[in-house]
Amino acid sequence: SQRVQCMLGCTVSGMRSVLQTPSTALASNILILGRILSFKAEKRILSKYDAGLWMIENVPENLRYIPEAAMKFWFADSAESKTKAQPDFPLEDLQSLREYLINKIKQRTK
Repeated sequence: SQRVQCMLGCTVSGMRSVLQTPSTALASNILILGRILSFKAEKRILSKYDAGLWMIENVPENLRYIPEAAMKFWFADSAESKTKAQPDFPLEDLQSLREYLINKIKQRTK
């Protein structure tokens, strides 16, 4: 789909523009990429919540804080907490997570 292609082709400058907007787009996109990879690995469609948990267990340890923070932000209990700034991640870590997820998504299944 066009949305998946956009996420797969996301550049660092694109990430930077998402980071500068006070929306839920970044947390959502992190969880959606997790859904795509978890579907490929598990052969079933997971919710954003379950995909986030799956990512925490399956991404490199040094990047696990990203899906943890994305889940905490995305699943915040109150509408007030969703209006505050989204998590602040180092661009290098976002790029590393993006590359990891996309490389795994693009790998051929055996």
